[in-house]
Amino acid sequence: MKKLTCSALALTMTCAAGFASDGEWSALDQEVGALASTLTLDGGPTVSGDFRSGYTSSSDFDVFATGADVDDFPDTGGFSVDQARVAVSGSNGDYGYRIDIDFANNDNAGLRDAYATFSMTDSVSAQMGQFRASVCNDADKDENEMDHFYHSAVGAAYSGFTSGLGLSGSASEISWALSIMNGADGTDDENSLIMRASMDLMDGGDDGIDVSASIAIVDEGDDGDDLTEDGGGTIIEVTATNGTWAVGVETMDTDDGGAGAYAGNHIAANTTIFDGTLEGDTGPMAISLSYNIDANWSVALRSTDYDDLLEVSSTEITATNTVSAGVRWQIGTISVESDNDDFDLDDASVLQVGLGISF
Repeated sequence: MKKLTCSALALTMTCAAGFASDGEWSALDQEVGALASTLTLDGGPTVSGDFRSGYTSSSDFDVFATGADVDDFPDTGGFSVDQARVAVSGSNGDYGYRIDIDFANNDNAGLRDAYATFSMTDSVSAQMGQFRASVCNDADKDENEMDHFYHSAVGAAYSGFTSGLGLSGSASEISWALSIMNGADGTDDENSLIMRASMDLMDGGDDGIDVSASIAIVDEGDDGDDLTEDGGGTIIEVTATNGTWAVGVETMDTDDGGAGAYAGNHIAANTTIFDGTLEGDTGPMAISLSYNIDANWSVALRSTDYDDLLEVSSTEITATNTVSAGVRWQIGTISVESDNDDFDLDDASVLQVGLGISF
């Protein structure tokens, strides 16, 4: 039907051009321009996407997911497609929208973002649908923008997508976000509440050091079972950067019920070590360093203490080569160890190489 319409349109324009005099060309151009404007919807959809594939070689890595003897898990190595995402975004009048689907054949596949945006007031913006609530800087990042292959401990616990209502705004040097999400009980009456405030502590200008901090309070509620402890906790992070280097500290004081049950589906976590949840009554902490060598190369280091039963800590080192806008290679290593002598866990390690392309 579209081909037939376009053919008829082309024939009409050709015939009109054939009979047009010199004095009629200007009017004809105006008619063509007006017709073209009707074929383009204001704020119409824009298509974008991300692809990432790579090779992973691991030694005794899955053991930390279960605490079993390392002999039960052989070394692994192989290629994978980690992301195959296509997103459509745009606007219709005063309302915006975004729909993002991951077609990769893994646990993260499926619907990611699916929300509408609108203004509540002149200073308060809102989004409603399925999205990732703002808990910390790492959870806010898309996977194709991260310094490492995986989210941080806290970022992984809150990198899932679930339905809810989000409000955000700013006043002076403070920005805030409030998310009311479906909790661990889904659409039952217990909702998850996430409140976050961020502040610029120091503005160093073009050549100085910028310092920012944020605090988030997460109340995940429960699943309606009186035996289940409430989950969530308090997240505090501080970041300092001058554009060439950055230093960050991320820590969380988890409630008795732990953290991460809120995350819902599609947890983009390092599932070869953990399942994206944090144990209750713990204080996981991550210290991050990054340095831009030049316009194309950067290196990043992250050390994490999970403060869990296994007394696990991990160290990640990743180098990123940005070939061009939206195209980058990454190579990185992760080492994991346990200091708990009650578990027979040898140190584990992984080597990864990945190529990411955004469009």
